[in-house]
Parts: sequence; structure tokens; C-alpha cells
Amino acid sequence: MERKINLKDGKTYTLHFWATWCKPCISEFDEFEKYKSKLGDQEFLFISLEDPKKVQDFLKDKT
Repeated sequence: MERKINLKDGKTYTLHFWATWCKPCISEFDEFEKYKSKLGDQEFLFISLEDPKKVQDFLKDKT
């Protein structure tokens, strides 16, 4: 899913570059969930350069 962000909005962003084939990247998802509840207004952006359909299918299978 594409999303435009405004870096002037005052929020703090954490970027996570990942791929469906990268096991260490995927294992970090649970850690980000833990941080999300602790950090309040911080935004986490997960970025993959793979085909969007492949990413959507992967995420659908994971949830």
C-alpha cells in the first residue's frame, strides 16, 4: 500500500526496509509491535522494493 507522508508534521518516523525472503527482517516485526505501544506518536514505515502484490499476499498469509 502506498502512502504519502509529510516529514514536516513533527512526528518521528522509523523506517524498516525488508523483503519477504529475509527471515531476520520478518523476525523484527514482533519487536516493532512491542516498541509501537511504548513510543506513542512514533510512526513505523515498512518499506519493501518487491512487487506490491507479492507483499500483500505475504502479509495476508502472516495475519
